[in-house]
Amino acid sequence: MIRVNGAVSRMMALPIGERSGARDAIILSLLPVIKRRAKKWCRANADGGYTHLDDVQGEAAVIVTRLLGDVATGRLAPKNPDWDKYLGAVLNKMISKWFKSAAVTPLSGVVAIERRLARIPQVIDRLHGELGREPSAEEVHASQHAEMWSRQKDPKRHGSLVSLAEVRNVLGRAA
Repeated sequence: MIRVNGAVSRMMALPIGERSGARDAIILSLLPVIKRRAKKWCRANADGGYTHLDDVQGEAAVIVTRLLGDVATGRLAPKNPDWDKYLGAVLNKMISKWFKSAAVTPLSGVVAIERRLARIPQVIDRLHGELGREPSAEEVHASQHAEMWSRQKDPKRHGSLVSLAEVRNVLGRAA
């Protein structure tokens, strides 16, 4: 919950030239609140993976700074003097707009996808290493047991299991 009603009222009682220190103190007091609410804003805007969490926190801090700057200089004077509700409503509205804007597109997840794609060669190298080595006696025994169990369980699929040699063959052709 944003609680700035008293602080903003005290700031508004100061002369316009002396409000900057109070404005900065209010902004600093709101940063932990913004950090907590950022996850809520992400979930509300279908970003359950929190891929835009840092961006949301930064955008909310910019919105609060601009809004309180306008209030402190007298350029903005809302009709409703309940600053808690006003600031909360403005933040919710502006963050929703930000999520719908061009700043957040389906392509913004490309960076995460690129990171995953960059790992694919490492995974393939590990697979080649695993499939290139000779299986241990336990692995051979487990494989034979699994094959025997599958034949007993489903006789129609007999012989349809892929052997280790077939997998090596396919990977060898792919490389």
